[in-house]
Amino acid sequence: MGVDVFQIGSNSGQESIVPAGPEISLNQKELPKPQFHSFHVPNPDMHIWLMTTKPGERVFPNATFQAMADEDLQNLQKFWSVGNEQALFDSLFLSQFMKISKTKLYAIFSGNIRNVGWKSLKDADRSLFSKGQSCIYRLDASYDGKLNVNWVPFFSAQSLVKDPDFGSLWRLFQAGAGEPRSHSLCMFSLSEPRLLPDVIALLINKEPERSQKLSEMVEWFGVYSSPSEPNLGSCALVYSKKREIVAALETLQEHFLNIVTQTQKELVEDVRPRVAIRVVSRHVVL
Repeated sequence: MGVDVFQIGSNSGQESIVPAGPEISLNQKELPKPQFHSFHVPNPDMHIWLMTTKPGERVFPNATFQAMADEDLQNLQKFWSVGNEQALFDSLFLSQFMKISKTKLYAIFSGNIRNVGWKSLKDADRSLFSKGQSCIYRLDASYDGKLNVNWVPFFSAQSLVKDPDFGSLWRLFQAGAGEPRSHSLCMFSLSEPRLLPDVIALLINKEPERSQKLSEMVEWFGVYSSPSEPNLGSCALVYSKKREIVAALETLQEHFLNIVTQTQKELVEDVRPRVAIRVVSRHVVL
């Protein structure tokens, strides 16, 4: 399925995979932290920013979610679309990422939303998806110790949406979950509206140099991937010809790492459901 493959190894690419099991670690020091890397590649000339989490291990312990009564889980799902420790990580990362992408942001939502999560959406979310520009290709990624990123043609038309608010972006992303291996959200920033028809053409037609041509038109493009299989990790990848874009992301990563560390501390010290609810209400505004 892959077309115009971008494949970048993280470090040596030999990171061991530890399957997620029933054991719950309540020692914060044993919980993994997201890892960040910045690269520059000469051909094509691009700056690249990468975030990964260790395959097979989750950043947050699931003790809080196991301890939840049905009502607590229903409230987290109803008000924040968070039902487990992975969704908590996804929501925190994407909410912080959106802070540097408030305008001129385009997101490509999975066409399978109409089949798997349509009824769970709000009317405004369904309207936003339906008004989006149809396209075929979007970035798909997975991380199992090696990063695999492909421009993939999906047979259900994707929806390209401009400047979604975070609430809709998050709910639409969650509604498309359940894809094999990992669930990806492709995004880019475009400051020149006159170039949008050319960008859309790249997302519809076969093009062996899609990434290179897209990088000439947009400020950045990238993908966030949430694992659907327990032996995979989360990852986020941004490409840009502009060094300042990566510099902004390097500032973001320090802030996000502080949020992760504080959240881990709170969840380890108190596994009661109210802790997870307090975390999302503090950082995730829908």
